[in-house]
Amino acid sequence: MKYGPASRIHDILQSPQACAVVDRALPGLLAREELDRIRGLPVRYFADRHPAIMGDPGKTALLWHELATIEVVPAPRPVDPVIQPRTDYESDDVAEGSAVATLTASR
Repeated sequence: MKYGPASRIHDILQSPQACAVVDRALPGLLAREELDRIRGLPVRYFADRHPAIMGDPGKTALLWHELATIEVVPAPRPVDPVIQPRTDYESDDVAEGSAVATLTASR
């Protein structure tokens, strides 16, 4: 799988090569202060509006061509934290699963 117009900014950020291509074509985009808020948008959104290539089909085509040569780097899957039970919550003589639950009547 390769990068292209529909690649989202957060996907582009996974690849130093893709970042270099986007930085060259759309200077300043990846350094924007609000980068965390635009990460889900496709790079096409910015290419259509960026003054460096807006209205220049040749530069836009070059951006897509260069991105299409780069293999997508999959984003790392977030690791779920291991939650350890508190050791001081109950003593060892309390049977596991022995808590009593009381339900109130619904109206």
